[in-house]
Formats: sequence, structure tokens, C-alpha cells
Amino acid sequence: MRLVIAIAIFAALLFMWRIAWRDRPILGLGMTIGVLLAGIIAAVVGQPDFEKIPLWLPPLPFATVAVTLLIFGILAWVWDDEKPGADKTEHAPPHSH
Repeated sequence: MRLVIAIAIFAALLFMWRIAWRDRPILGLGMTIGVLLAGIIAAVVGQPDFEKIPLWLPPLPFATVAVTLLIFGILAWVWDDEKPGADKTEHAPPHSH
């Protein structure tokens, strides 16, 4: 049953890659390079050992998302082109009817 699921997933990913390659060749090329790099890294790293998982590893994706959102929030605050707290509709030119 695992082999059938693996083949179905592979076929679905191959179909999505074909659509991406046809509609946006740069996206298809990026997917190809990403798969090649993932294959090389998987071959170098080898089979993972889940006997002893580090304590920091399970929450790492959540921490990465939180830090990324914090950085984007700081950048949006710093790059704001108006004064802090200013209503952006006040300075709009009046409409002529």
C-alpha cells in the first residue's frame, strides 16, 4: 500500500511540474534545481536516526515562522512612508465632481 501511495504522490508532483514548466518555465527550472539539490543533500546526509531527536527540532518550524513575521513587521514599521499613526486618507486630494 505504501508503494501505491508513493507512486500516486510522484505522479501528482510530476503532473504539477509539467504544468509549471509549460506555463512558467522559470518556475519549472527552479523546481528541477530544488529537487536535484534535495536529492544530493539526502544522499550526503543519509538515513535520519530518530532514536534521539534534539529538543529544539520539533518547534523549529514555528519559531522560523514567528521570527520571519517579526522581521516583516519591523520592516513594515520602519519603511512606513507616513508619520506613525497618521490617517492615510487625510492627505488624499479632494475628488472633483
